[in-house]
Amino acid sequence: MPDSSSLESTSVTERLVLHELAELARADRTPAQATDVLQACRGRLEDLETVVGSRLTEGDLVKACRTLEDRGLVTGERPERTSPVGKGRPAYELDVAVETVRTFVREDDRLSELPA
Repeated sequence: MPDSSSLESTSVTERLVLHELAELARADRTPAQATDVLQACRGRLEDLETVVGSRLTEGDLVKACRTLEDRGLVTGERPERTSPVGKGRPAYELDVAVETVRTFVREDDRLSELPA
């Protein structure tokens, strides 16, 4: 289990990704493909435009997920089989409790527009 400094050192984009992974987990939709997480994050950007920016690319999301994975906050499950060109896109899920993420994000004033 990661310590609190792992959460505290996250960027706003990483916190948004964590929040959306928590929401997907609550809906029993994890592990989630990057495209699903990206779509969920983009649905929130209108409320957070001044904090995160109006665009979030798949590259931004993958970078955030990799950083979160390195910190032990997210697991990226690699598929056993890959596509003909060798690509195997991971599916992501939280490695921390959903309520831990929700409480942490709720305490960040920059993300107060997100649903609790």
